[in-house]
Amino acid sequence: MPIRSRVVLASTFSSIPLILSSCHHYEPAMFNRGEGIESEPVLVIPFSEPQKKRWYTESERGALAAEAFRTWAYKFAEPEFPDPEATTAALNVVRNWDRPKITGKDWQKIAVGLGVKYILVAEIQSFTLEKPRTIGILEPQVTASYRLVNAETGNLAMDRPDLVVRMSHTSEKDIPQLEIGSEKEDIERKLLVRLGERIGQELYGYYPGDG
Repeated sequence: MPIRSRVVLASTFSSIPLILSSCHHYEPAMFNRGEGIESEPVLVIPFSEPQKKRWYTESERGALAAEAFRTWAYKFAEPEFPDPEATTAALNVVRNWDRPKITGKDWQKIAVGLGVKYILVAEIQSFTLEKPRTIGILEPQVTASYRLVNAETGNLAMDRPDLVVRMSHTSEKDIPQLEIGSEKEDIERKLLVRLGERIGQELYGYYPGDG
């Protein structure tokens, strides 16, 4: 079902009520045959960043994108996330993992006792602010991958490789020059937030214009 209704009631001069549908077309989730996660409880792991050798919970970019996902879900869906205090032990296990990979069965064990149905695991594969083969021309782009693991079975519920998110411009005149300091950090933050929002849209469904 759509994550929220946008039906508006109106009336004509003759006081006959009419139902006006939103001009926005609902985009179903990519997951669960369009139904999405709905209100199933999810454990969100702060994203890793292999390119910078940042493991899960170690990447500032990954933490920001994961938080943006949660923020979007709270605003536009009806998510269920475990209490942050309850996830501390699980995240400590992830942080101190001594093997190069965490399997589905490993994730299943890590999530024991949290009462979650799914675990969201993601990696930021590449991140760039400048347009290729240019100097100082801004063309922010992030490539990521994510997986939804069934916490009850350890099986893969969804695999989304090579998700590319860009900050586009309507024309060449709108393309800003690359700045330094706080402006550059602000652009980076906006791109990571957009990544988190996009994952939320794909997993829950959305109305274009939300977020």
